[in-house]
Amino acid sequence: MALSNQFVRKLDDLWHTRTANIRSLVTRRRGRPREFSKESRENCIYELQKLATKILLRSGVRREFRKVILFSKMNRIGSLESREADRLLVWAKSLGKHPTIYSFWKGKKCLYVGKAANFVARLNHYIAAKSKYLSSGNTIKIFALKRPSQLGQAECLAIHLLNPIENKVKAAHQAWGKSCQICEFHDLIRDELQSLFRMK
Repeated sequence: MALSNQFVRKLDDLWHTRTANIRSLVTRRRGRPREFSKESRENCIYELQKLATKILLRSGVRREFRKVILFSKMNRIGSLESREADRLLVWAKSLGKHPTIYSFWKGKKCLYVGKAANFVARLNHYIAAKSKYLSSGNTIKIFALKRPSQLGQAECLAIHLLNPIENKVKAAHQAWGKSCQICEFHDLIRDELQSLFRMK
């Protein structure tokens, strides 16, 4: 079934659940009508947001992400002995001074996505802290951006695109930066449905 049809059916299901008690007064149905609760509403909103993400990723958001990228590079992560750490820092310095989205990978699975105005300093911090992403990951990938104002937007888009294991919270936004189209759509879905199906 097309994603757009799944989205509409999920919306219809929310409406039917919300109005089940009213409809049961004039229609004969076996059993009790489905209970509508704040939990069921929030679960439905979450499912709609996931569907919206898939729809947007297919309708041009990937192209939007590529538009803000100057270049991308990958490098392996070794044992992080002093020579290996030095090698990573030399590589990072060779990339130039660009606002950067970085990601740690273990095989084909993304572990974490972050952003840095100064990637060398951020990588040095991970090395000094003996970060779990460096010890458990085997690859680091960076996306150099054109402008610092794109950091918040690009980080958000990268999280949606790469689906990292460790990014549990919504990426931060700069007040002066560009917004993420997917998060804007998520906010619209949540605000509209919470308003339509307000709970006491």
